[in-house]
Amino acid sequence: AVAARVIRAAAALDWPADRLDAQVLDDSDDETRTLVDEEVGRLLRAGVRATVVRRGSREGFKAGGLAAGLERSTSEFVAVFDADAGPERDFLRRMLPSLLEDPSIALAQARWTFLNREDSPLTRAQAALLEALMCVEQAGASDEGRPFQFNGTAGVWRRSAIEAAGGWRGASVAEDLDLSFRAQLAGFRLVHRVDVAAATELPASWRAFRSQQARWSTGNVQVLRLLGGRIAGSPLPAGARLSMGLHLARR
Repeated sequence: AVAARVIRAAAALDWPADRLDAQVLDDSDDETRTLVDEEVGRLLRAGVRATVVRRGSREGFKAGGLAAGLERSTSEFVAVFDADAGPERDFLRRMLPSLLEDPSIALAQARWTFLNREDSPLTRAQAALLEALMCVEQAGASDEGRPFQFNGTAGVWRRSAIEAAGGWRGASVAEDLDLSFRAQLAGFRLVHRVDVAAATELPASWRAFRSQQARWSTGNVQVLRLLGGRIAGSPLPAGARLSMGLHLARR
């Protein structure tokens, strides 16, 4: 339902055509494949540099797909969008200055807005929680230079930071949290751009919401097991180590 929309949005980003490569990381095994191929075909005929990356397996899930895409790219910066994302045309022009001005910044993260915010009491409650995360918690952490996490979509990564941190890995279902904490342990910083918004969609049913929360909770615990020792023994300031530990343990 959303595949064509995000492909069109990525291809429409306001950036020099010879410096923009759109990759569709498609692990689907249903009619989505046909929709993706048709949409990418239209872009190619219009002169947009777009490719479909299919791996033949779903090993590593999203992290595996992102790693496969990075292997096929030479780009210095990588913008990541989930299937439900809808970035505005000026997204890159507004986000890239944060990375270009400071080589120590690994990621610029945009805040989310929600296309289906008013659909039900469930979506309104989710929106309120996530707006508090985006506009208060992560915005404050960014302003104060404290650690926080990549939210998995609507962010732009510095390729060298991904590689220095060890790359995307499927050891956790929270690959975004895993990489962002490894990057910060490697000495990079993240910035949260509360002034730049990208549209997303919220889980519309209680079942989908529970599935999302179970995945996030599982991912937090997995990353705690993977990185807890490294965080405790890292040279980061005590406040930063405490912040990362509390983030991973809070669920």
